[in-house]
Amino acid sequence: MIYIDPPYNTGNKFIYNDKFTKSEWLNFMYPRLFLARQLLRDDGVIFVSIDDHEVHHLRMIMDEIFGEENFVNLITVKVRESAGESGGGEDKRLKKHADLLLMFAKNRQNYNLPKIYTRTSLEYLLALKESIGDKFVYSDVMIEMNGRQYKKTIKDGGGNDINIYTYESFITQNISKLAKQEKVSLYEIYQKYFDKVYTSYNARTSIRNRVKDAMPDFDGLIEIEYVPKSGKYKDKLTNKFFVGRTKRLIAWLKEVSELDNEVIMIKNEVGTLWTDISWATLASEGWIKFNDGKKPIEFIKRMLLIGNTKENDLVLDFFAGSGTTGHAVWDLNKEDGGNRKFILVQIDE
Repeated sequence: MIYIDPPYNTGNKFIYNDKFTKSEWLNFMYPRLFLARQLLRDDGVIFVSIDDHEVHHLRMIMDEIFGEENFVNLITVKVRESAGESGGGEDKRLKKHADLLLMFAKNRQNYNLPKIYTRTSLEYLLALKESIGDKFVYSDVMIEMNGRQYKKTIKDGGGNDINIYTYESFITQNISKLAKQEKVSLYEIYQKYFDKVYTSYNARTSIRNRVKDAMPDFDGLIEIEYVPKSGKYKDKLTNKFFVGRTKRLIAWLKEVSELDNEVIMIKNEVGTLWTDISWATLASEGWIKFNDGKKPIEFIKRMLLIGNTKENDLVLDFFAGSGTTGHAVWDLNKEDGGNRKFILVQIDE
């Protein structure tokens, strides 16, 4: 993996030797990105931090060097709650709260994108939602499901079987009502009925549409059994549940969380919006004062995970700054027993 946090083009002269005149920033970046591609292993990835002023230029030259087909994502990273006093043109623009992170693979065919999750305590989440007068979306319990019966087999878009079953009866109960009945806290109810807690929603999926067409008048509980050819459960025998005349898809709490020693942790798959990494205590990280361009250790570690780095992999950063990339590699090695190596470069020499 390669990470680059280049100096953004603010009109100042760079400390790096630049012999080009046409476009200083582009000509500053181009040879470095060209070199980065040559250095990457065939299953490697590169991340480049950038602001909204230069992102279009950066995307253009990375498309040229790495190929448009190897673009993976443009990630938005929340870096501050408030931009403070207006300045630097902010009296004529919206306050800036985010930076961008551009991700390319050397060869997307050889890069395997892993599933990365953040984890939040359900107990904390419930308290947070209560403080703002909100409710957790997983708010019902499937108390009983009785009389499962096979009904028919239909086909998915690829001609594969979808077996449909119905239930003669089922009993559901609201979480809050259960807590009052059993005279315990909401969190204790979630612990007790962990495998049975659910929510339902009108999912926009072709499978749901096929179930609706196959059972248009059925107003109870449906279970289907099939083998998806893509997505989270690709090539695995999968069971899904639908409820009501509109066939609302049931989503189980256990599918998005973990129960470990009675502690429930909610898992959220990391996507293209990163708002959970703290930048507030950045100045004190690493015990070194570094005024400009410093990045959180957790920010770099997330890239290391998404980059699928492991064992003896090599990580390169040739705008090393305060050395956060090295710190992140060191920390991740301690956490998972890896032996990743890092190379940090600060100037050409």
